[in-house]
Amino acid sequence: MVQLQMRISMRYSFIRNVKDRIPSLFFMAGAVRDFFRYTFNIIPKSPYALMIEINNTCNLRCSMCWTKNAKRKKGLMSMSLYRKIISQAAECGVKHVSLHTVGEPLLHKDLIEMIKLAKSKGLFVLVSTNGQLLNEELSRKLIDSGLDILRLSLEGYSKELYEKIRVGGSFERIVSNVKGFRKMRDEMGKKKPLMEINTVLIEEDFDYARKFYMFWKQHVDQIKFSLAGNQAGYSPHTIHSTLRKYFTRTYPCHLLWSTMAVTWDGEVSACCIDFESRLKMGSLKKSTIKEIWNNALYRRYRNLQSEGKFDAMPLCGACDGRMMSPYKVYQLNRKIHKMVE
Repeated sequence: MVQLQMRISMRYSFIRNVKDRIPSLFFMAGAVRDFFRYTFNIIPKSPYALMIEINNTCNLRCSMCWTKNAKRKKGLMSMSLYRKIISQAAECGVKHVSLHTVGEPLLHKDLIEMIKLAKSKGLFVLVSTNGQLLNEELSRKLIDSGLDILRLSLEGYSKELYEKIRVGGSFERIVSNVKGFRKMRDEMGKKKPLMEINTVLIEEDFDYARKFYMFWKQHVDQIKFSLAGNQAGYSPHTIHSTLRKYFTRTYPCHLLWSTMAVTWDGEVSACCIDFESRLKMGSLKKSTIKEIWNNALYRRYRNLQSEGKFDAMPLCGACDGRMMSPYKVYQLNRKIHKMVE
């Protein structure tokens, strides 16, 4: 098992190095892969990644997020269901597991056990959090769990900016928590989890991006800037005029060929931002991952996407996320990094 985990870690490092050193090759390979997938409807035998919503509850009320308004029943995934999902994932060839979708995963009392179980099966594990609950005890447990990436979702480099967007959060607390986690990890002599900030740009403001980068880079390993979209119509944000040049893709959404989203009660959705479970594809309480991945509804939706009939699917017609160009967003990140390095 240790050897398997090492191979997965090496594979991730190799891909990341190719992306950083030869980005044109990385994105060209992805474009070629997608061309064949969409043109000939080539379906991988299993999803590459699972996004598991271990809970859909949250301790914040962020301005751009629909979780606070969602009508779907709130809950936490049971360990028995989680064990079943993780066992199936490892058996069918899933490589990557993210223990989050629309909730705050640090609220789940069994999070550490969940990470350890996924790691014991040789899976690469990522957790995305707003970071407000990263106290000393939990930080130590996360570092010891084997977690590969701790992704911190936050905006702003000042109290006013942060608390305007991350409503209910404390700027002083997030700064203290991030600093404390990094210090503890380094003092423990650990290289994992890699600490990554993912932050949303509302508009193309390089002065803001530079100041954000300069403030946070000393406390984390890497910073990624993503762009504000409408989250399949749920978010109040529309594409800012300065960001429209990054939303130029006309291809199908890659999620239907790569990623399966699972809700806390075992329902499978074709979309990771399906706040109200409108794209239900099946239930893992009744069927297996492989059965759902290859079922008639998944095949129908993939065909609709390949034919450009996005309006025929719930959420997809209104969604601008599928139009975002990964290559252009990568170039934007490189430009910001070069400004301050």
